[in-house]
Amino acid sequence: MSVQPNGALLVGGDFNSIGNQQYFSLVRLLDANVLHVSAVQPASRTEAWPVPTHDQLHLRLDAASKPKHVELHDALGRLVLRQAVSTAEVNLDVAALPAGVYILKVQYALGGSFTRRVIRE
Repeated sequence: MSVQPNGALLVGGDFNSIGNQQYFSLVRLLDANVLHVSAVQPASRTEAWPVPTHDQLHLRLDAASKPKHVELHDALGRLVLRQAVSTAEVNLDVAALPAGVYILKVQYALGGSFTRRVIRE
């Protein structure tokens, strides 16, 4: 799976149809409910580790851009975790989440948002 700059998901897999249309191995999902990812990544000093993670995801945020909150979305774009932040160092407890691919989104008051794919093993 790949998130394209316009927010569409490009998905490869073993399926025959989606939404009553025939597809073979590759589909581009454009639904309005698909997670949108901005092409602008203003907070380049944002870090997340370890990836893959097991129980804790450590974040170092860009304090100058004034972080507001962090979110984790599952592979279908559903919000699975949201946490307000007030410091540049944050630890997210992901132990209760199932293993898989997630999208980390950090919303900043100044400069937009930062998005990164993370894996929980």
